[in-house]
Amino acid sequence: MLLIKSDAEVALTAAAWGVGSLNGIDWEQLVPPAIAVIVLIICAGIMNRPLREMEFGMDAAKSHGVRIERSQLLLILIAVALTAAPTAVIGPVSFVALVAPQIAKRITKSEESILPSAMMGAFLLLGADVLAQRVIPGTIFPVGVVTLSLGGIYLVWLLFRQARSAA
Repeated sequence: MLLIKSDAEVALTAAAWGVGSLNGIDWEQLVPPAIAVIVLIICAGIMNRPLREMEFGMDAAKSHGVRIERSQLLLILIAVALTAAPTAVIGPVSFVALVAPQIAKRITKSEESILPSAMMGAFLLLGADVLAQRVIPGTIFPVGVVTLSLGGIYLVWLLFRQARSAA
């Protein structure tokens, strides 16, 4: 409805947001979600121990004193807020959340996954934005187009790899 009933400039801005774009975003728009993300990453780091315990199973986590329901609710709220803060500003950017944790885990070879995944996601978004600005000289693609294209290729590669290992 916004795209149909609004001015052309507002419709183009909404369309760019819908694809996920860093174009035209200034520091004034980035500071509030950046502060929220920093606070939420600290909260996620605090919740790392219960998360690690729950990976061994709910019974094992309970035996180690983890409050399962409380921890799950807090982790879901943190994850939703971590996703919502940047999405509110730049729009939905596809495949970063799928790719970043797997690459971070392979690079670090560590079970600690929250901070390396967040750093890898930031690195991938930055790399995709640089690539989006350099694809065709004189034009700037939304970063969501680049992440969608590369993420689709990655997903197909992952599916082929899984099918080959199952055979």
